[in-house]
Amino acid sequence: MVYPGLFPLLMFNYWMKRAKAPIVGIMISAFDTKHKGRVLPFYEEVPYFIRRSGLRYGLYLLFIAKLGAQLVVFWNLIRKLRGKKIKLKTFYQIAKEKDVPVFCSDDFNGAASLNFIKRVNANLIVSAYNNQILRSRIINAPRFKVINIHPGYLPDFRGLDAPFEALYHNVEKAGVTIHYIDTGIDTGKIIRQELIRVRKNDTLFSLNVRLWMHGAEMLNPVLDMIEEHSVSARKQRPDKAKYPYKSYPEKERVVEFIKRGGRLISCKDLMRTFKG
Repeated sequence: MVYPGLFPLLMFNYWMKRAKAPIVGIMISAFDTKHKGRVLPFYEEVPYFIRRSGLRYGLYLLFIAKLGAQLVVFWNLIRKLRGKKIKLKTFYQIAKEKDVPVFCSDDFNGAASLNFIKRVNANLIVSAYNNQILRSRIINAPRFKVINIHPGYLPDFRGLDAPFEALYHNVEKAGVTIHYIDTGIDTGKIIRQELIRVRKNDTLFSLNVRLWMHGAEMLNPVLDMIEEHSVSARKQRPDKAKYPYKSYPEKERVVEFIKRGGRLISCKDLMRTFKG
């Protein structure tokens, strides 16, 4: 269960090289930004994020959320023209290679979504960068329910851009949490979580990539525990959270972050990501 942005695409490609569990289907969210009860068309969506979080963050979000698949296709085309093997694949290419169906919808809670889960006989759903809040009938449909890979050390840094919050608050370590999904936002029982050190030269992009790659490394052991019925999940303690839930950062906080020397993305990030 994914939104087809760049980070889950990189993570999924990384995990596929190490995957043990069989994939029976891929669910892709077509859900776009809602404002005042209606879905914003693309030409309104970009100005909305720029008004909310400023020009730099708005363009950054457009790049990582909307242009990820296109960037992968372009990068692979360059590699092919240079006579090199294609390195990264889109979700549709992976589905074709694995001969599994793809379900794309702006409503994962609808009847069609439930029918897809039953048709492919999914025992477990893994959510990564999914932007839809799930209801109980979807959460409880698979035998082992739904788990989420979240690039934040819960109960701190819940929400949509946990890595930004980690950098904004100058924490020494950022984390990844794999947890069961409930009907809240990043509030389900924790299965496993780990910390990685924040580097001095980390940008928002580079920290995101490292956290998502670490999440991919954590996934196989978690899947083993679930299959062996050895999971000892623990409830979250919201009262222990030092940093409250945040949505996309406000313009003023992005400006402050950049004035303090923070960076959203760099050309070196992209070169390192696609070559590494």
